[in-house]
This record gives sequence, C-alpha cells and structure tokens, in this order.
Amino acid sequence: MSRVIGDEGAELARRRDLLGASTDNMACLLGYSRKQSYTKWERGGSGEVPQHVWDEIERLERWRDATINAILAQTKKWRDEYGQPQAVDLPRWRRPDSYAANVTDAQLVPFGVYTRTIGLAVDALLDAGFDVNLTWSENAPHEN
Repeated sequence: MSRVIGDEGAELARRRDLLGASTDNMACLLGYSRKQSYTKWERGGSGEVPQHVWDEIERLERWRDATINAILAQTKKWRDEYGQPQAVDLPRWRRPDSYAANVTDAQLVPFGVYTRTIGLAVDALLDAGFDVNLTWSENAPHEN
C-alpha cells in the first residue's frame, strides 16, 4: 500500500486502525516497552516515521490480504470441486487470552488484527455468494 505524502502520523494511525491493531499491539510488535515509544510517531512529534515501523504495518497488511485471499480461494475451490457448500464455517476466538494460548502466530498477529481479518473475510465470502457460520472457539480448533 502506498503512503500519503505529508502527514505521516495520521497515515500511520489510519492504517493501524484499519488493521484492527491497538497502539499497544504495535509497540509490542516493534519491541518497545512502552506504547508512547510508538504513539509518538502517530502524533507526528518525532519527525519522519522510521522505515521499520512502516515495514511492520505493511507486513500485517500483507498477512491480512493473504489470509482473506486464501480463505476465499479455498472456498471457491471447494465449490468448484465438490459443489456449492451450504455454508462456510470460520473459527473465531472469543477472547484474546484463548487466541494467544492456542494460535502459533499470535505473537506476530495481534488478536485485533485477526478479528478484523475474519470480519473482512466474512464480507468477502458473503459478497461472493457464500453463507457463513462463525464458530466461537475457546480452545484450539482441533480440541473442539
């Protein structure tokens, strides 16, 4: 995704918000011990946003887009190979602690980003004509 020239802080905040990540999430992902170390970039008080901050935003955007595309592609493949599925079941975690305890990539993909991505995947599936069932998980999907 290209950056808006000018107000980098506002652009950074907008893209973080679209991902569903909190400022605490971003600080943690970037290795900062305090969220203020990250929020200074969104407030625009610390000069130009460093490249490594943009790289993390872009990594999360790629993960989101790849996840949505994979869910949609797999569902279309099932439809084409086996006929229209009556409904697509998508697991969704109820709580951040359950997500963190059961998902291998939870330290790389914050709960809010995962939750927003599932919501966008639901929208994409509905737009493609599929019905969707969200299944709420408290444990890892293989333990249900």
